Amino acid sequence: MFPLKPHHVAINVPDIDATIAWYGDILGFTVEKRDFIKGFRGRNALLKHGDFRIELFQNEKIIPRPEEQISAPGTVMLGFRQLAFTVEDRQKFTEMLERKGVDITVRRPDGTAVFIRDNSGNVLEFMA
Repeated sequence: MFPLKPHHVAINVPDIDATIAWYGDILGFTVEKRDFIKGFRGRNALLKHGDFRIELFQNEKIIPRPEEQISAPGTVMLGFRQLAFTVEDRQKFTEMLERKGVDITVRRPDGTAVFIRDNSGNVLEFMA
């Protein structure tokens, strides 16, 4: 068995500058690289937080997800459902998100996780 360690997740976004700012201001990601893929017709950036990275792509051909797939509770669709992070103190982390004006969309009743959406509507989970 070969050991695996997550490196990055790639996300298509409608506004790369706004998304870079959101992940930096809200979650503390920093820009590692910008516009680094030769021949890509659009923009890209690699954001870093610790050993984990989020690769962002903006391209005029990106197709937005239909609103009913974004907002309908219980919607099941192909592909990634959410991106989950572990935090040391979920309560303090949640309070920080709220101070920054982030809407907590779901709180697990047992208190083990909260869910938010980034500025592009992607679901993020934070668990203790």
